Amino acid sequence: MNTHAQVGFVCPGGAVIRHSRNSDCRSASRRRRCWARVEYDLVRVQYDRAQVRDEVTVHSARPPSSKTSRGAQPVVHLDGDVLHDRPQDVLWVTSATCAAMAAVVHLIPQTAMLPATISVASAYIAADFASGVYHWAVDNYGSRETPVFGEHIAAFQGHHASPWTIVSRGFFNNVSKACKPALPQL
Repeated sequence: MNTHAQVGFVCPGGAVIRHSRNSDCRSASRRRRCWARVEYDLVRVQYDRAQVRDEVTVHSARPPSSKTSRGAQPVVHLDGDVLHDRPQDVLWVTSATCAAMAAVVHLIPQTAMLPATISVASAYIAADFASGVYHWAVDNYGSRETPVFGEHIAAFQGHHASPWTIVSRGFFNNVSKACKPALPQL
């Protein structure tokens, strides 16, 4: 009795490999040979996809890695940008923190708790929504040459091209970028 069954495999890239497995694959040695053919087909399809990807020059946003590599190297997308903490970064963060704490200490005695709690919760939701809209806008529109927002756009789009760079930045280097526009409003 020689029955055939189609077995399908879906590759990570979406290709489907079909292998006709018949009743000859019942013994262990024959089963290994049948599945070895499927694995060979899978590798061949992945290799063909890699060649096409190289010809089209589509690059993955994933960092290159191997067993001997220590991970991807950080990539800086703005001219003059650095990864280490600079004295001015520490100054921006310290100033913004002190200004925020001073505002809180000054306002607490003269504020009723219920309206303050409602205001803080509403402000948090509004700020989260506004920052999401801003993030979406600079990710999808504009370029480095866009007036006023060009550097922000380049930094946001660069962050998505090489997201692993953020772990190489110092704390003050990362946080100072958010403190600069917030400080005048405090």
